Amino acid sequence: MRRRIGWTAAAAVLLLGACGRGRPPGDAESGAPAEASGKPVQAAAVGKLPPGVSNEAGQQGQELYLRACVMCHGENAGGTPLGPSLTDREWLEGNGSFEEIIAVVREGVATPKQFEVPMPPRGDGTFSDEQIRAVAAYTYSIANPR
Repeated sequence: MRRRIGWTAAAAVLLLGACGRGRPPGDAESGAPAEASGKPVQAAAVGKLPPGVSNEAGQQGQELYLRACVMCHGENAGGTPLGPSLTDREWLEGNGSFEEIIAVVREGVATPKQFEVPMPPRGDGTFSDEQIRAVAAYTYSIANPR
């Protein structure tokens, strides 16, 4: 059992190290990560955005999600063994409000409640404040479809 946890943790560290660093392999034009088949991964559609957030910011958030979040939360944000689903209103950190999501993306999650791998802050240190708002708006929209 101990050995299995070690391999799981090692694999998670390798995957986490790739989160948010540079462009993942995939579609050279969009920067979207690729599935094993070589096709670009498509994120969940932008849903209902928080008040005051433009459609352009929601689209930018979707692009940022594909660059830095998809490896842990999944291509359709349905969750993976590394990170929870973002498609429902059940939140492990905060209450799911736009402000809380911004805080989680900004600060990360050093000790997750149900996962072994921490969530790095600021898209692994690469997101500006504007990008944090955009990816938080997109994340909010996934859990709040139209």
